[in-house]
Amino acid sequence: MMNNKGQMFLIGMGIAFLLLMVGISVAQILKGDIDTTLSSDGLDCDNAAITDGTKLTCLGFYLLNPYFIGLVILSTIMIVIGIKK
Repeated sequence: MMNNKGQMFLIGMGIAFLLLMVGISVAQILKGDIDTTLSSDGLDCDNAAITDGTKLTCLGFYLLNPYFIGLVILSTIMIVIGIKK
């Protein structure tokens, strides 16, 4: 029979794994939406003659997916570390 700390650790690992899987799935959905947004006529990120504000907006969209994945992984690590204590 396990003690409460061992049970909480297993439950926490399950929640962390679930969060990781859902986060990666959502990241795939975000990637499709980001690609659609970047290829739209309003942003036109492939054009070299766009304004600096539009370039900055394109850069923000390019960085959205890696930052989201990093946030999901960091949250998962924080859950695992927090349950060990």
